[in-house]
Amino acid sequence: MTAIDSGDSAGGHLALMALIRLHQAGLPKPALTLGLSPWTDVGRRGESQFGNDPYDLVQGYMTLQFANWLKGGQVLSDAELSPICQDFHDLGPIYLQAGGKEILVDMIRDFAATVAAQGGRVRLDVWTNMNHEFHAYGEYLPESRDALARLCEAIAWALGQPNWFGTDACTEYDYLMG
Repeated sequence: MTAIDSGDSAGGHLALMALIRLHQAGLPKPALTLGLSPWTDVGRRGESQFGNDPYDLVQGYMTLQFANWLKGGQVLSDAELSPICQDFHDLGPIYLQAGGKEILVDMIRDFAATVAAQGGRVRLDVWTNMNHEFHAYGEYLPESRDALARLCEAIAWALGQPNWFGTDACTEYDYLMG
């Protein structure tokens, strides 16, 4: 069985942390992990976290509240709960998508750079003028259509189906092919 691990926003956080836990448990790694606007740091990271508030449906202060809820009153550090503080070396390919106007874009960029520096396989595509989870606009916006089509290409690539899944104008980090 071939698995694709995926999630958006906090679900992207969950998908990335699940990838770590699968490895720690000695279980097979997914063929691909997809993160759509994933929350990669439960602390403060990057200017966009508060600087992009005017453009985004999610606000920077909300990320800090979500982190408190995630901790559930337990004594847990931000590092323990943040994908960016984990080791993604040799855990399989990760494909990330983000909007350039979303509050999480700086932490997503930092995460992609961190995974690449660890020798991990990662690609990050950023659509310049899009907000958090712009994929939800579906067929209404060309950027959303493009992002969704790229997700289909990525999945087909991970499953070994013939297709083209190369970089394009949105690609900021490309260390996917290893």
